[in-house]
Amino acid sequence: MKDADLIDAWDEIASSLAPENLYEDGEISQAKANQKFMGIHKEAKALFQKMPCPQDIIDRCDDDLSMYAESEDNV
Repeated sequence: MKDADLIDAWDEIASSLAPENLYEDGEISQAKANQKFMGIHKEAKALFQKMPCPQDIIDRCDDDLSMYAESEDNV
């Protein structure tokens, strides 16, 4: 996967975590939204193994993605 593809994947994760997308504009239950949330974070964890989340995406995401940021521990 190219860096641009990885950045696009991080953008998709951040977008998926927006409340209107996570809850599908109120169309799904809290339980389904929680399940969806956990799946998105599972994808983020796998993506993090390939590339940390860019800071600009962390800054604009509605959820906390800071645990997927580049740090001294994962450089």
